[in-house]
Amino acid sequence: MGKLFYLKLAMTNLKKNRNAYIPYILAGMGMVFTYILFLYIRKNDGISNIIGQDYLAMLFSFGTAIISIFSVIFIFYANSFLMKRRKKEIALYGILGLEKRHVAIVMFLETVISSLISIVGGCILGIVFGRLFFMILMKLTRVASGSKFVFKPAIFLNAAIFFIIVYIVTLLWNLIQVRMSKPIELL
Repeated sequence: MGKLFYLKLAMTNLKKNRNAYIPYILAGMGMVFTYILFLYIRKNDGISNIIGQDYLAMLFSFGTAIISIFSVIFIFYANSFLMKRRKKEIALYGILGLEKRHVAIVMFLETVISSLISIVGGCILGIVFGRLFFMILMKLTRVASGSKFVFKPAIFLNAAIFFIIVYIVTLLWNLIQVRMSKPIELL
């Protein structure tokens, strides 16, 4: 089977299961966006003139850790919901003659496509709304003069690496589940 076959099959699966994949992708985008916002404020040099900026930085460091843990849990939960809906389809592939390694390739491509959409979409939301949330924070803290939003590409790299690792772990979890199960059990 050609490599293009797997990509077409993965794209077809994403389109046919869009009722399950759209919430999964949107949830991933939301997690990436929230993570980026917390990183923006935590690592922004523009808050250096705020009274109590050490406490604010510590608060957002703690918030970033909480968002990281929540993101992992939430993406795993959304992934398990997605896999429950797709077990019959995966079992059908096995019955129709696709080997488990072929199913793994298709699942890999689906994960790559959905995670790229989530990560890129979350980064775009972070770029678009990051400045807005920074200005809202400055308004709430009543610090307007001297504080300015500083764009840092390293924040996006940090977020992308974190979420790539999360999606790789979910993919490995899915592959272990498929590897250890039999098509009849999945049905």
